[in-house]
Amino acid sequence: MSLFDSEFYEALRVIDLASGKVVPAALMGAKISTRKGSGMEYSDFREYIPGDDIRHIDWNAYGRLGKLFLKQYLEEKESTINIAIDTSPSMMLPDRKLAAAFIYGAVIAYSALKKQDRVRIFFPLEKDVPREYHGAGGFGLLTAYLEEKYELLMADAGRNREMETSSSMKIAPLVKKGGSVYILSDFYPGAIADKEASYLAFRDELSVVFVQILGKEELTPELTGTNRLTDVESKAQVLLTASFRTEESYKAALKKFMKETQEAAETVRGTYIQINASRSVRELLVKA
Repeated sequence: MSLFDSEFYEALRVIDLASGKVVPAALMGAKISTRKGSGMEYSDFREYIPGDDIRHIDWNAYGRLGKLFLKQYLEEKESTINIAIDTSPSMMLPDRKLAAAFIYGAVIAYSALKKQDRVRIFFPLEKDVPREYHGAGGFGLLTAYLEEKYELLMADAGRNREMETSSSMKIAPLVKKGGSVYILSDFYPGAIADKEASYLAFRDELSVVFVQILGKEELTPELTGTNRLTDVESKAQVLLTASFRTEESYKAALKKFMKETQEAAETVRGTYIQINASRSVRELLVKA
C-alpha cells in the first residue's frame, strides 16, 4: 500500500485551500534577516556612493532634493528545512507511527518547497547520506525516495534486524544552520533534555520543532487479563494485570510523560507538536 496515495494528495489540496496552515507559520518559509540585501521589502535609504547599483537609485527623491539616494532592502534568505525521522524499534511497531512520521515529514517538505526553501531530510539511525531537495520538481523526487525508504525499513523490521535505539540518535552533525529542524520521534522519557537536543535548540538561526508521534496502542491500549509487556528498545519487561485501576494509572502516567515532553521542548526554546498516528491521512495533515 502506497504512503502517498490519492487520499494523501487530496489532503494536500485541502491544505492548499486552507492557506497551508499545517505547521507553525513562523517556522516555515523565507526568513527575513536584518542584513541589508537585494530582497523586495523596502527598509531604508542612504546617499549614493559611486559604484553602487544604479538600479536602486530613488529617482523620486532626486527630483525633490536634487541628491542621489539609494534604496535599501531587507534581504530575504532561503531557509533550509531539516527533517529528521527516528527509525528506532519503537517507531517500527505496527501502529502506524513510522508511516505517520513519513507522511508528516512529507507535508512539512511540501510546505517548504512551495515557499522556495531547501529541504534536507535524513534518518539519524541509518547510514544514508542526507538528501536535499529544491524547486518545483523536488517534491516528486522526495516522495519517491520516502516511499522506497519506508518499504525497505518495514521489510527489515519484519526480519528482526538489529536496530539502534532512539537514545543513539545524533542529529546535530547532519543539520544545516539557517532555518528549522523538525525531529519526528516518539521520544523516550528525557530525550529532549539530552545535551544534543539542547544544543540544537540554542544554535544561532535555527528553530527546532519536536514532533512527538504516538500510536493507538500507546494512547488507548486495549488490555485484558494478565500481560507481559516488553520495551522493544530496553528489553525491560513488566507483568501487568488489566483492571480499572491499572488503566487509570496508565492514563495518568501517559499524560505526565506528554506534559514533561512539551515542557522540555519549551525549556530549550523549541516548539512541541503531538501527532496521533491512528488518525486518517486527512485528519493527520489538516488537524495536526
